[in-house]
Amino acid sequence: MKHTIYISLLFLLIGGSACQKEDDLTPRGEKNNWFAPAIDATDAESVLRRKFYDDTDCYLLFNDTLRHEYQGTDENGNPYYLTELLAMEWTITGTTSRRYVYDYLTDWSQKQQVTQFLKDVLLPYIKNVLPFSVFPVNGIDQYINPNGEWVYKGTSLMCINSRCMVIDVSGLWNLSQEGQISFAQKLCCLKILGDWGADVSDPTFYYSLYNHPCYDFFTSSLGYAVYDYDKSWLFGITLGEGEDGLCELGFIINPYEDYTPSALEDAISYITMCLSMTEEEVREKYGTYPTVMEKYNIIKPLVSETGIKF
Repeated sequence: MKHTIYISLLFLLIGGSACQKEDDLTPRGEKNNWFAPAIDATDAESVLRRKFYDDTDCYLLFNDTLRHEYQGTDENGNPYYLTELLAMEWTITGTTSRRYVYDYLTDWSQKQQVTQFLKDVLLPYIKNVLPFSVFPVNGIDQYINPNGEWVYKGTSLMCINSRCMVIDVSGLWNLSQEGQISFAQKLCCLKILGDWGADVSDPTFYYSLYNHPCYDFFTSSLGYAVYDYDKSWLFGITLGEGEDGLCELGFIINPYEDYTPSALEDAISYITMCLSMTEEEVREKYGTYPTVMEKYNIIKPLVSETGIKF
């Protein structure tokens, strides 16, 4: 019995010693945060970015090259570098078939103005779903590779993944305070969709994710049974006169008169309605349109969960 006790005590001592040694271990590998400016940087942009993070807990980027470090020379005497890009085509589950080219902000006054807009107007809306970093640019050009060759697709207002939210702010510079609020609210709607898994960089995206919470929303409208990827006409369906004809199909905006809004425009219109109108106001205006109310009842709880409020 005594031997058993001594052996048990010995194991406890060994275990305690092992734990103590493990506690003293120090991690190896990367220690730098490439989203933050260098610790010893004192230039005006680094100071601005550092203060932005201190005020918001969100990193601010003005370039998609996170690092470009000289590593030495190769066997031919040529210099080589370790480069890490933001790589917005990457997602948690894989990559998209798109690539993005950005028009960087280079004007110092624009960098200051957009920083103030982000801090004072946009981020207070999305403080409960804050992105890890935000990258304002003067343009986002999108390229696709359908046949092994990259071709120009068009421009995007936003692209988003788990590491960053890239925003085209080229339309910000001459906006009034009221215009800035409207712009920020549109960005909120795009971020909500992006967080739900939509590719908001593609203005003609169409949801086909059967297990996605928004699938029922996009398939509720009769128009989506015949909706073409490129906003083609609603074959076999005649829109009624005015707002009534549109609402009967489940749409609450009509930017094109003869055919339905895109899936992206449709979703933004409902998210905006959820954020800007009370349930009583929605039921008073659209209560007689079953499809509108069906879509509203699907998307309203999802919007409420974001914590975003206008």
